[in-house]
Amino acid sequence: MACARSFPTFAVLVGALMTVSGCESGPAARLFLASAPTVRDTTLILHDGQPLSTIEARARAGEIAGGLVVEEMVLERELERACARAGVSFTPEDIAREREDLVASIEASDSAGTASAVTGLIDTLRAQRGLGPRRFEALLRRNAMLRALVRGDVDVSEGEILLAHRIRHGERRVVRVIVMPTQSGADAARDRVVAGAFDGGLVRAFADEARHASTHPSAAGGGWIGAVSVLDPAYPEALRSVIVETGDGTITGLVSMGARWGFAMVERTIAADGPAEPTDADGRAIEHEIRRRKERLAMERLASRLVRDADTVVVDPSYGWSFRHRTGGDG
Repeated sequence: MACARSFPTFAVLVGALMTVSGCESGPAARLFLASAPTVRDTTLILHDGQPLSTIEARARAGEIAGGLVVEEMVLERELERACARAGVSFTPEDIAREREDLVASIEASDSAGTASAVTGLIDTLRAQRGLGPRRFEALLRRNAMLRALVRGDVDVSEGEILLAHRIRHGERRVVRVIVMPTQSGADAARDRVVAGAFDGGLVRAFADEARHASTHPSAAGGGWIGAVSVLDPAYPEALRSVIVETGDGTITGLVSMGARWGFAMVERTIAADGPAEPTDADGRAIEHEIRRRKERLAMERLASRLVRDADTVVVDPSYGWSFRHRTGGDG
């Protein structure tokens, strides 16, 4: 069955904007430049009652975002073909569900939680990404097609559900980290934290050193990474192993983190706040969350591959310049 024509959603709820708003295509995408076809200079802009050049406006717009437009339109065509080949279809209800997931994700993360606050945040996200009515609806449609294509390849195990529940509701430790490029640098940083703790306290000394020297993304926040479960594979095993043995209000020894070195501070321990096993309702909610996350990752991979492998010919020079830069080509 050919893929039904409809309209998709913000691919991953807030994060999903990345998937369909534009995908990363590699240098394998083919680009051909030729003389641009003649474009009639109809008036798009009036300034003081006088027309500005439409051809010039289109050329500049192409340089700004032409490559992104090429990727979006190529992806849409490739997705339609992929749906037709796979006999996959999607419905307006699938698109509505994508939109609902976006709203639900924002409601969950927004402290105000009001309908007006959620609507305002969606409007802000759309404005930041240039997602006007046409591009937003196209984004939703692409997401719906992508999800329909990858849905059958995503499984969630009981073990994954149980682990996610225990990470969320089991014992956790509120942690700060400092990461340095070398062992000697990390050792010196730890010495400075210990010395500084005598004057302003350990938390302040650790946070000051993190802001000054740490190369970890948490540096600007004083090294604070929040509540960490020792079961969470999102964090390095070496870090999890050492914090479980560290008391509240103390710092760890040096830890090797691949090519870097660091140490952590455990501010406090948060006791488990739920049963060891999830309820049926909790299990279903966790399963849905994990499935959507896995689908999103699969969608991103599929979108990248489809655009990368497409036989794309960009005729307009300004669109070609933009597309070439997006795909890593020479200027």
